Amino acid sequence: MPHKTQQRTLETEIQMASTIANLRKEKGWTYEELAERMESVGCKIHPSGIQKTEKSGRRITVDEFIGYSRAFEVPIEALIDARMPQPSTKEFWRTLLAAEEFYRLYSYAHRSYREMILDVQKEAAVNAELRDRILERFRGHLAMEEKKAREMAAQDDVDVTTDQKFETYLWDHYATASMFTARDVLKGIGSWPR
Repeated sequence: MPHKTQQRTLETEIQMASTIANLRKEKGWTYEELAERMESVGCKIHPSGIQKTEKSGRRITVDEFIGYSRAFEVPIEALIDARMPQPSTKEFWRTLLAAEEFYRLYSYAHRSYREMILDVQKEAAVNAELRDRILERFRGHLAMEEKKAREMAAQDDVDVTTDQKFETYLWDHYATASMFTARDVLKGIGSWPR
């Protein structure tokens, strides 16, 4: 009597089948669509083979293993260990870390900006010449940006029929760093002309 082979499915194979099913569902692919993608990366497999892998424990060949990796555009390790961050997760993780660094820089820049504005405000409060120069610089930039803003509002059919609407449009879309800093200094000492 021939020797009966025991079921050899390992936990890893079950995990791989689950990962394949999850990746396919995340992408919204049917079995047929995944089979087409597998074939396009050099691994021909029938849609029923994919379904059996996911649901019935059909073994995955080495070629299929590589094919799934290519079709899903994930490293082969990601098929073995579902906890391994997928490329999109890695990408978002890098973006998060970059955002944290950006926030550190932003916080430092914002504090430094506030300190500089306060220093200039202290001097501008007692120095009429400095106040006048700040105001003159502001008016020069304002004149240039108002012209651009009016032209673009007309071109884009933006409603700027009231002074308030135009001010909002101007400051939201055309205000320069020079305009913002002048405003921050002059408002802080009660000399804002607008």
